[in-house]
Amino acid sequence: PMNFPIKPHEDRIIVKLIEKPDKTSSGLHIPETAKGAPSMGVVVAVGPGRACEHCGLPKSTKIETGWTVVFPEAAGYQFEWDDVEYKTLRASDIIQYEPIVLENAAI
Repeated sequence: PMNFPIKPHEDRIIVKLIEKPDKTSSGLHIPETAKGAPSMGVVVAVGPGRACEHCGLPKSTKIETGWTVVFPEAAGYQFEWDDVEYKTLRASDIIQYEPIVLENAAI
């Protein structure tokens, strides 16, 4: 994974948005109306974590760069960097994650 130039704060992560697939892995077609469901992205940067209430040290998140994540479409803040769409999310916005990178979602 590349070294992303923007560093997220605390427990936030930055994901590169990826297009929702037109078909499932089993070959079923996904209609446009169903694509409004959760969004997907590849993690390009992870913040140091939120500070612990007791000791002040950051608690790291379980999310790592390069992982594919699923999150609500309305979550986070979307921005564009070098003509590519990204979103900044809190780690708690992540619904599901997999420690793999999708073939069509190169960072």
